[in-house]
Amino acid sequence: MARLNICKLSPPFGFFKKKDNLPKIRPSTDSNRMPNATSITVLDALAELAKIESENVRVLSNNLSPIREDVTRTLRSIQKVADELKKDKIKLDEHKFKSVVENSKATVVTSLEREVSSDLPSPHSAYDAKRFKERLESIMNRFGEVSGSHSKVLNVFMKKYAGKLKDEFERLSSLLQDTKSFITDFEQEATVIRECNNILNTISQKTSSLKSNKIEVENTRSVIEKLEYDLRELENTLKNLEDSIEFRDSVHTLSQIDKVKIEEEEFNKQLLGLFGHLSRAITKYSYGMTKETYRRLHVLSEMPWKIFEDVEGLSPYIKLLSEIRRSVQLYDITLKDSDKVIHYCDNILKSLPEFQEIAKKRKLRLESLNKKKANSLVATSREIREKINNYNESIQNNRRVLEQLTKEINEKDGELEELRKKAEERLMIISGRKFSIST
Repeated sequence: MARLNICKLSPPFGFFKKKDNLPKIRPSTDSNRMPNATSITVLDALAELAKIESENVRVLSNNLSPIREDVTRTLRSIQKVADELKKDKIKLDEHKFKSVVENSKATVVTSLEREVSSDLPSPHSAYDAKRFKERLESIMNRFGEVSGSHSKVLNVFMKKYAGKLKDEFERLSSLLQDTKSFITDFEQEATVIRECNNILNTISQKTSSLKSNKIEVENTRSVIEKLEYDLRELENTLKNLEDSIEFRDSVHTLSQIDKVKIEEEEFNKQLLGLFGHLSRAITKYSYGMTKETYRRLHVLSEMPWKIFEDVEGLSPYIKLLSEIRRSVQLYDITLKDSDKVIHYCDNILKSLPEFQEIAKKRKLRLESLNKKKANSLVATSREIREKINNYNESIQNNRRVLEQLTKEINEKDGELEELRKKAEERLMIISGRKFSIST
């Protein structure tokens, strides 16, 4: 910023010399002076900070109010100088400077009058204190601009007024530096308070989250205990069921049923192999036959065991096989191995009553075994085993959840401990008292 050099003084007016920054004074943190820490909750700590912050604002207001009064008095003095300058008829040795001097005088007077008439905010709050500082800076900047741009005229033609203005401007500059110093100290303190507030709010949030985790842990443990209890009950029920005579009989019955079914499968394979020797003869015989005859020929070729289940009995199939044999024997059906086909037809016709008896006995035996309803107990056993598997899986899932929750709780405990230490350190710096934050 340009400065006015009045009477060859350097720097001009000395308006804006910066004072050395004073060290920030903080309360002592010597633990020997505060051996016992006061236990305090997060809410109490926030309330304590609010009180300190309010007190800091009050102190700032008390510090700045006298400065505002001094600034007001100084501006009045500048107003008087401006009034005197405005009325004074500047004597000039050379008429050629008259226009320049009059213009400079008018500009300086107008600027001084405008700035001294400015409203200065009363510093009752931090916001008003900032506005007061900014307004005072604006006044000083404007004075610096005016004094700088008209310094030659003032030094040469208005020395008396330049000297008076210099004293008043230096006074304002000193008051501005005091204002900045008080506000800087206040803002430094406010920054620490704000940081502490943020830490305390984070502690509150994490504490709430931690409590939720712990509740969830207890709920999960209860779920696991209930599942384990139900699992033991199921295991006891299963053991009692499978140790019973009825269950062992059921298992034996189902084993017999499986055995009969295996016999049935082997029997069906045997019949399918035996009738397979007649497949070409059956195919050639089927040409031009009725729908019902064709159906029976298909049974003989593809599912020969079904002939023992036909409601009309074996007679239609015995008749059909005899006709096929006769057609082969009379060469109505031409086959390369006719004698073998006739031989197989004779063997099948001879064995059909025996096969029928085997199928009948097996069917009766299977019906008898199924009447014992062995499936019910075994199905119950399977259902219980499936439930046991589901319970074991659910228990493992909940244990994994419990493990993860425990890990999160341990991490949050560590984070909270660090945050508590930071908050306690800042509370000591701010209040000068030793606190122990409880959560």
